[in-house]
Amino acid sequence: MNLLKLYYWALILLPLNIFGQTENSILNKPILNLEEVIPVPNKGFILFKTDSVEAPTVLNFTYFNLDNESISSVSIPTSRTNELFALEKLFIWQNKLIICSSLYQPGYRKNHLLYYEYNLPDLTLNKSEILLKTVAPPSVYVPYFINLSPDSSKLAVVGWNFHSPTETAKISTKIFDKNLTIEKQQDYNFTFQNERLAIEEILIDNHSKIYISGNNYRGNLKAPTNLSKVDHFVVGIFPNNQDKFWPIKKDKYHFIQIKYAFNKSQTLIGTGSWEKGLKSGVGFIKISNDELPSIITHPIAFKDFKAAYQKNLPTFSPSRNGFFGYEITHLICKTDAYFMILENQYFKGQYGDILVVKLTAEGALNWLSRIPKIQSTFGVADKLASFTLLERPNNFYFLFNDHYSNYQNGNGAFLTTATGFDATPALAEFSLSTGAIKRKILSKLLPKDYVFLPRFCQPITEKEIIIIGTGIFTKAGKFLLNKVKIKA
Repeated sequence: MNLLKLYYWALILLPLNIFGQTENSILNKPILNLEEVIPVPNKGFILFKTDSVEAPTVLNFTYFNLDNESISSVSIPTSRTNELFALEKLFIWQNKLIICSSLYQPGYRKNHLLYYEYNLPDLTLNKSEILLKTVAPPSVYVPYFINLSPDSSKLAVVGWNFHSPTETAKISTKIFDKNLTIEKQQDYNFTFQNERLAIEEILIDNHSKIYISGNNYRGNLKAPTNLSKVDHFVVGIFPNNQDKFWPIKKDKYHFIQIKYAFNKSQTLIGTGSWEKGLKSGVGFIKISNDELPSIITHPIAFKDFKAAYQKNLPTFSPSRNGFFGYEITHLICKTDAYFMILENQYFKGQYGDILVVKLTAEGALNWLSRIPKIQSTFGVADKLASFTLLERPNNFYFLFNDHYSNYQNGNGAFLTTATGFDATPALAEFSLSTGAIKRKILSKLLPKDYVFLPRFCQPITEKEIIIIGTGIFTKAGKFLLNKVKIKA
């Protein structure tokens, strides 16, 4: 189960000397069952666990207040007779916990997107609705796509009507207001077959415009993927049935992946990594309602990668394959610049360096900088790896697990791999103006025998964040929830 996190809540200042006293609570549950920590800004947070990673039968939600005290809990069964269950999305909306799930009835080819609304802080059920009905073939899971507008005034849902692999793809869209009243519903027919279409994400702006990003594959479905035959696109589902289709292609540049976000003026912006023969680089995409998309490409040579790696010690050989193996994790839109954040995930179970690419407001390449790290999970504990990003107007702060030796003797010459057995919480302060990095080990963040879970760090107020660790060795299988106060 891979839940998508929402990042709409304001994030917080995290200087290098930050940590005051902490407040703890221990939960004696297996670490792999932790799925999400959902912040309820200025009120607390919700801890979401399951009873099984492979085949959960119960979803467990526990609400904690700002004093880190358990206030309420609810357990929701997933098993249904002759129906298949999938959890689609969790988020907070209008001070309510929203659970979107789907039920598939194999005998009837029906797939329902269900909406459940739970009151806070008591986690009692307030409302349940069927948001959308679609069809899908037996034994095929076709996901729904759900998102909120930036101002949280609208909820958009998209469903895929999948009759057969070779049929032309059709989708249904709906927009709901805060009262869950349908504001607009509209269908869209692609020119692509179901088996060749991939929908990546949807976004909705504050003016009820839905944008759907995806790609169509023109290659042989039984052969390895040929990037030159992956055609990226954006579809606009606009009011008054004004549909738009934008192909994302320029001069045989083959985008590996693209991440989209709205800028401050509600314009859809995309940044992506691309390949062209032996060259690679980044692209800047701007979607205009009445024109072809504006696409600017910037080659980044191996010497540019090498310069970024030499700039920030310790050293670790950059990839000569450019952006191959890097996953775009964030696109952050500032007023005067865009920041594209990537993480090296070239090997399964290994999470390497973080790259930050800065583009100007016009899409010009400013600089490339690197946060050094290398983490190995041995394929069983990905929750111990990767990072959490906290953003402020002038800095980014990256929290992740690292090895203590990487911070000794002037940061050392080479990286030592951090694992779950020897990992220590670390902080990198990143300057948005220059790309300069300050690094620090946070040895007192958690008690002895606990290891940091970076993906679950969440801000709950302007001055507090939740840090979660799990026990190792003598305290194996326990959670530690720390409310961490931030000093000015």
